[in-house]
Order: sequence, then C-alpha cells, then structure tokens
Amino acid sequence: MDIKQTLALTLVSILILSTPIPAQARNCIKGKPCGKGCIALNKTCRIDTDPSSKGKTLRYDPALQPGAVIRRSVLKLPKVYIVTAESVNAKESPYSSNITGRYKQGQRVFVYETEHAWARISNMQPDEWVQLEALRLKKTTHVEAAVTHYDSHCESAQPSRPAGLGRHLPPWQRNR
Repeated sequence: MDIKQTLALTLVSILILSTPIPAQARNCIKGKPCGKGCIALNKTCRIDTDPSSKGKTLRYDPALQPGAVIRRSVLKLPKVYIVTAESVNAKESPYSSNITGRYKQGQRVFVYETEHAWARISNMQPDEWVQLEALRLKKTTHVEAAVTHYDSHCESAQPSRPAGLGRHLPPWQRNR
C-alpha cells in the first residue's frame, strides 16, 4: 500500500470514528444507567433518547400495586444426551417425514423438550426432533455443558472446542 492510500484510509477512519452518535443511555436520578426496564424503588428513569427533552418519566410506586412482586424469568438449560444408535435421522416434527439432519453414534445433542417418544434437539428454526430411544442422558459438569452448548452453535456439525478455550478448562477436561 503506498503513502496516498494509507493517508486516505487514515483520514476516512478518523472521520468515521469522530462522528457523534445521537443515541444515549437511559439516565436516572444521579446520571447512572437504569438498565433494561428495571426500576428500583423510588428511582426515576427517563426512557427518551435525549436527556434534554421532556419525555415520559416512570416511577415504581408500591402503593399503587401493594404486594406486587417483580420476578425475573429463569432460563431452563437443555439436557445433554449422547446418540447411542449407529445413526439417527432428525425430523421437522415427531409426525413429519421430512428429514432435516443425521446424527452419528457418540455425538452430543441437547434436548430442549420431549414429547411422547421424541426429543426436540434444536433451539433454533427449523426444529429438529429425534427418537428418544436413540439417545442416552450424559452426566456432565456445568462447565462442560456450557462449553458444549457454545460448540453446538459453531460452524462445524461436530462439536469441537473453539481455539484457545482449552487453556481455561481444568486439566482433566483438556485434550479430549
């Protein structure tokens, strides 16, 4: 790359990076961000994008809803299973004949729900269902489940650890 191209690239980068972005974080009483929709007792949160405008202001008042409890949703993690059959076809639904994939013996899959003798192993569209009799529940640690769950969303069809992740695992889980 010659000097003119380098200079032009640098100039364009500076112009792009120095352009102000008009959106701002939500501001609260003391200028601290409120978070996403969580308003503490006696705390005001402005929900507009411009702090200088006179937009709507929300305040949680327990007197208006006595005994109301704000609950957080709990994420239910899938269970890790091992394919025990030599090969098993995945279908769109338990009642469909359309095959969406194939899994080999020894592969790990995640079961998000079961229906009769079928297990849904896909968290995203399209759904994938396999026969539950072709699977065996794998006993696993929380760390291994998290790593495997991360692996299932990588490019490869076979679960594999991302580069560099092995050094953060305990010694007995490395080099498997």
